[in-house]
Amino acid sequence: MELFSFLIRTLSSILALQILAKWTGPKQISQCSYYDYIVGITIGDVAATFALDNDLAWYIPLLAMILYAGSNVFESWLTSKSIKARRILTGVPYLLIFHGKIIEENLRKIHFDVNDLTTQCRIQGYFNLDEIDYAIMETTGQISILPKKQYEPIKIEDTGLDFKDNVLHANVIIDGKIMHHNLQSLGYDENWLKRKLKETHASAINQILLAIASSDNDLITFDKNQTLKHHDYFI
Repeated sequence: MELFSFLIRTLSSILALQILAKWTGPKQISQCSYYDYIVGITIGDVAATFALDNDLAWYIPLLAMILYAGSNVFESWLTSKSIKARRILTGVPYLLIFHGKIIEENLRKIHFDVNDLTTQCRIQGYFNLDEIDYAIMETTGQISILPKKQYEPIKIEDTGLDFKDNVLHANVIIDGKIMHHNLQSLGYDENWLKRKLKETHASAINQILLAIASSDNDLITFDKNQTLKHHDYFI
């Protein structure tokens, strides 16, 4: 009887989570506010209680889940209607770099240090902070970067050059193993792969960590067991 009750409550909690997730609407993790994150964790915890605690009436955790999800929906509605509510509930962006200068006051407000800032900039592809004109911490926790004019990416149409359409790429070797299905999806076979490896003087297949092939007959390989001579570059 206890096992049957456990199965029913678990399946019910899964169904409730599915319904509430649809109700609150889809969001990528990077788009979630701090409150979205907390509500998601709390609803998951309540759902676990719903499934495991037989001493608790089934409708109590279910009602709690609905109320938490409802508060999230209400907050989304309120912030869409009121700028003041949006500032209070979801916060405001912070300028971390302004005209190339690091704003320490704003770093302190978001509990960042210089290492945190440089790490996030590297993730965005900027290893030299001198290339950055503006860096903004968004309300989602993501950092948006506007580079200085001389470091902005050049658009192909600005150069007046002809350009080709993008081509399909696929991993054809992973950790020394050939991905035959991926090879076939590009129209190649193992003989083509071995010929390309020989042409490019690549390592033996079992010594390749990753090989990427493209639909325009190109192959890039990355060997296993590559090491750094020095350590702790960015600390």
